[in-house]
Amino acid sequence: MSWTKVKNILIIALVILNIFLFVTMQKTGTKDSNEKAMIENTISILVSRGIEIDTNIPDIKGQAKLLHLGQTGFDKNKVLSTLLQMDPVDDRTQTQFESNGKKVVFLNRQFSHFYFVDQSEKTERIISVNQKKAVEDYCTDYLASLDVVWDDYIVTDFAVNEQATVAEIQIMQNYQGNIVYDNYIKAIVSETGFVYVETSDYLINGVESSESRLLNSRQVLLKFFTTGSVDSKIIRIDQGFKKSTFTDSEVSEEQAGLCWRIQTEDGLDYYVSLMNGQEVK
Repeated sequence: MSWTKVKNILIIALVILNIFLFVTMQKTGTKDSNEKAMIENTISILVSRGIEIDTNIPDIKGQAKLLHLGQTGFDKNKVLSTLLQMDPVDDRTQTQFESNGKKVVFLNRQFSHFYFVDQSEKTERIISVNQKKAVEDYCTDYLASLDVVWDDYIVTDFAVNEQATVAEIQIMQNYQGNIVYDNYIKAIVSETGFVYVETSDYLINGVESSESRLLNSRQVLLKFFTTGSVDSKIIRIDQGFKKSTFTDSEVSEEQAGLCWRIQTEDGLDYYVSLMNGQEVK
C-alpha cells in the first residue's frame, strides 16, 4: 500500500474521531446544562417553600452502600487512666466519674461515646489556639492515646474565640471518600489543654454495596424540604455515613447508610438518607 493511501486513511480516521468527540462533548454539555437547570428550578421551588440554600448542591452518583459498625467501645479504664489518672474500675454499670475538677461521662453502655470536662486549675501554656494545625495535632494525639486509629480524617469545623482564648474544633473520620458522622471528636481547647471534648468511635467492619440506586440531588431536596421543615438558611451540605440512634445491645453490629449532612445558619445539623430522602434520627 502506498504512503499516500495510508495518509488518506489516517486523515479520514482522524476526521471521524474528531466528529465523534465533538458529538460526545455536545451531548455531555447538554446533559450537564439540563441537570444544572433542573437544580436551579428545584431551588426556586424550595424558595417558594421558605427554604433558602446558600451553598453548593453535591452531586449524587452510584449505588447505595451500607457501612457495618461494631458496637465495641473504648477501654473504659484506659479512658479513666488517661484523662482522670484513675485506677481501674470494675463496675460496668457506672458511667460517670470525677476527680480533681475533671469529669468523664459515658453516654452509652457500649462505652463508644463519652465526654470529658476539665475545670481544674491549670497554668502551663501548652498550645497556641490560633494555630489550626497545632490544635488539630493536639486532638489527634489525644485520639492516639486512646488507641483510636483512623487512616484518614477531615477537620469539618474550626473557629477561634479570641475573647475566651479558646479554639473550637470538630474532626471526623473519613472512610473511602465519605465522612463517618458517628466517629468524631468535638472539642473546646484552651492554651492549657482541653476544656471540653466529646469523643465517639465505632469500629468499622467493612462496607457493603447494594443493588439499589441512590436518589439524585433534586429528588433528595424535594423529598426532604417541605414547607417550614427548616427555619434557617442552609449553609453547608456534605455526604457521609450515618447510623440511626437506635441501638440494640443484643446486636453486635449496626449499619450506617449514605446520607447528606445539612447544616443551617443557626447551627443545626440534619441528616438525610440518600435512599429515600427522609431524615435519619
